[in-house]
Amino acid sequence: MRPLLDKQINRLNKLFEKQIEELIEEQRKSQREIELEKNREDNKRMEALLKDKKEILDELEAKRTAILKSEVMRKQQEGNRKESLERERIEKNAAIVVATKAILDHSATFEDIVYALVLNGQHSAVAISFNLIEEFGFDKRMSVSIMNRPRIYCDVLVALMKRVEIGNLIRDESSSMKDCIFYVNLYPGEDTNITIPEEQQQTFVLF
Repeated sequence: MRPLLDKQINRLNKLFEKQIEELIEEQRKSQREIELEKNREDNKRMEALLKDKKEILDELEAKRTAILKSEVMRKQQEGNRKESLERERIEKNAAIVVATKAILDHSATFEDIVYALVLNGQHSAVAISFNLIEEFGFDKRMSVSIMNRPRIYCDVLVALMKRVEIGNLIRDESSSMKDCIFYVNLYPGEDTNITIPEEQQQTFVLF
């Protein structure tokens, strides 16, 4: 067998190198396809995660919006309720003042007016003090104490306590000096100091 010529050997080497290059290129192509497929899978997972995140954020935003709307409605309802209560208080107070003036004559004293206001449904000593200032022209000066009450408040308490002592009125013992509450004594001669249940106290017209 004759040995291969250099020319033949070179041809074989080139053919071998070409096959190697083709094999390497095939491997590179396979690797690129694997990487592309991996990237596609990664992208799909990322898209799914972003979609889930968006859905969660949208749900949270919807809940936040619902809570804000509910809070706005609650505040509006609370405001409407307070306005309604304030209107009722003003109307009731105006009716009390009208009824009080109707039973008084020009000779009525300070004590007479105070007592008449209680008779007509004004139970709060503070409210009575403001009625005397705003509707009957008494001293408008305010106290400089931390209670910030009209100066005539103490005079009102003195007048009311006199009525308690003689049995005309009853003082609610659960009320404090910040605003003493008084009622007409329907049973003169009996104990004139009572404690009104908390649920009933909430119905009082207080300033």
